[in-house]
Amino acid sequence: MLTITESNLRADREPLLHPFGFKGGQLTELWQPIVTLTGESGHKGTGVGVQSPLWSDANLMASLGEQGANELMYKFAEETVKSLKGASFAHPMELFEELYGRPSQSWFARQGHPDVRPTYVLNALAAVDFAAWVLYARDRGIYRFSHLLPEEFRSLGEQKTEAVAAVPAIAYGTEDGEITGLLDQGCTVLKIKLGSGGDDMIDWDSRRLRHIHELTEAYLQTRPAPAEVSYYLDLNGRYAAKDDLLRLLEDADRSGSLPSVILVEEPFLDGREISVEDVPARIAGDESIQSESDARYYMDLGYGALALKPAAKSMSLSLKVAALAAERGVPCFCADLTANPLLVEWTRVLAAHLRPLPGMAYGLIESNGGQNYRGWDRLESYHPAAGAGWTRTRDGLFELNEAFYAESGGVFRPSSYYENR
Repeated sequence: MLTITESNLRADREPLLHPFGFKGGQLTELWQPIVTLTGESGHKGTGVGVQSPLWSDANLMASLGEQGANELMYKFAEETVKSLKGASFAHPMELFEELYGRPSQSWFARQGHPDVRPTYVLNALAAVDFAAWVLYARDRGIYRFSHLLPEEFRSLGEQKTEAVAAVPAIAYGTEDGEITGLLDQGCTVLKIKLGSGGDDMIDWDSRRLRHIHELTEAYLQTRPAPAEVSYYLDLNGRYAAKDDLLRLLEDADRSGSLPSVILVEEPFLDGREISVEDVPARIAGDESIQSESDARYYMDLGYGALALKPAAKSMSLSLKVAALAAERGVPCFCADLTANPLLVEWTRVLAAHLRPLPGMAYGLIESNGGQNYRGWDRLESYHPAAGAGWTRTRDGLFELNEAFYAESGGVFRPSSYYENR
């Protein structure tokens, strides 16, 4: 057992280059919680997170505002971290299970918010989970991620890939020049944020997808070699019914973009009763997957892929969901939370052990931090393996060599900034 003798939390607030719009709202900054756990041996584990109240509970953010929703999440995380002094655990996944199983809703009810979404709790716990993984690795002197997995998850670690495809995010306000610039960089999959709201959201979404497809097709015609660009549509739970989704996809079919749509993520406000087996696209779950039972439920409804979000929902839960999906033959991919470079690395570590979607040569990892953080270059310098080849894309791919796997991208190395913060 590993016993925690000291625990602390602090945070940075990182401004964005421009408001980042999705879920019918927008973020202007992202709080970066930094958790440090110290074990009896003197080893320290530092974990970094990113708070995204708009993603994790849009209704709560609408009620409290961006500042208030960040403050509440931080307060919950602070009390959780304080409670860890003296706690013992055998493995980080065991500690996460204990923390996520606590009656957090009663804590939020005492703050006047009884209906906080589980994703908000998960978002608050992610940095704690990363800190536990780092402490566990350092205490054992093991830095290869696959060797840290419990026996029942070892088959996940056996799968390795030579590269993963970088997927940028196209927000509501992303301009044409930025989109073609991403294509110039070799990106072959675009994550398109839809569900903007307005008088006729589906009409707006259809026009937005049609415009991006026309722009992409025109770009491809200028390229000397044949190329394809695929679309990953993120609806962020904005549609009320299956007919809304079918209307969007029918327009995509008319415009010629439907064959390029490889994923439609989280389409419904509440999809618990909506079977998607007859929908002409692969539907993926994201925010709705808040537990292992959720993963089973949505796969039974016909969801053909699951988004794994270590930065938002913890590495520990992501591994559990990935194992369940593998049993069912349902592919997984990694999604971002406008993550800082060190969090992108954690996500890349997981993506490196996932099989690609059917028809794709490589697995997917969304990474949009470089598009959105004002201080991205500075944040890159905080990465323990800053400048390593696997942190840069070449022709739209993160290339992963044996050095990457041997040290898990550097996530267990000390970061002079975060550990001395």
